[in-house]
Amino acid sequence: ELVQEIRLCAGSRRLEFDCRLNWRETGTMLRAAFPVAVHAEEAAYEIQFGHIFRPTHRNTTWDLAKDEVPCQKWIDLSQRDYGAALLNDSKYGSKVKDGVIELTLLRSVPYPGPRLVEDSQVEPGQPHHAFTDQCEHVFRYAFLPHGGDLVAGGVVRAAYEFNFPLRVQDRQPAHGVLPAAAAFVEVDAAEIVVEAVKQAEDSPDVILRLYESAHSGVTTTLRFGFPVRAVAEVNLMEENPVPLALSDGAVRLSFGPFEIKTLKVTRA
Repeated sequence: ELVQEIRLCAGSRRLEFDCRLNWRETGTMLRAAFPVAVHAEEAAYEIQFGHIFRPTHRNTTWDLAKDEVPCQKWIDLSQRDYGAALLNDSKYGSKVKDGVIELTLLRSVPYPGPRLVEDSQVEPGQPHHAFTDQCEHVFRYAFLPHGGDLVAGGVVRAAYEFNFPLRVQDRQPAHGVLPAAAAFVEVDAAEIVVEAVKQAEDSPDVILRLYESAHSGVTTTLRFGFPVRAVAEVNLMEENPVPLALSDGAVRLSFGPFEIKTLKVTRA
């Protein structure tokens, strides 16, 4: 039993699909497919800190082997002036062939090893525990048409917004004055994503991890919304600090295509 709520919110470019699924099928795959009027020989699939391109045809055996491709939050098929993306919050198998964007929703296959549950032991309508995905599922995906390619169409940002919506929390009135708008950190280049904010492993310092998402060279200013005494660039293990010039609570950073930077920030 599949119940879908299909939503188009005012002012939004996304057509959203909220799904509740009670799955009892065996030996069956469930996919969502979107035929689009886009001509492109490659489709883009998000990976961690970037994206890769895979063919949309089956001209060779190598192309055929890329029929099902892993992705993170989005898949995109674009020509120069127009494209379409499929966003998801928890489904990571996909393919784009012959102008059809597909997302694998469920795949009910036998568990490996000896069969411990026989078909005769399963009552009609009950989960068959010899197969995967025999349970209730809640997931979301969204269809996003856009102008231009995936960078001009803002696909990366749209996928983050879909996966991490704003949270509203009630609070009691408190003393003090806050500005009308404020941010913990701010970057002035849309291509740069602040992927992680955490405490350092060996100190009270703040760790920021950023990456360039559009496969281009970018220079940006990173501005802090709190008093900062020092900033250093470190490696992914938060080691080998290289001090950065700090001016008026901001630092300048230069990124190469898909480059990752990790900063250690010491509060004032």
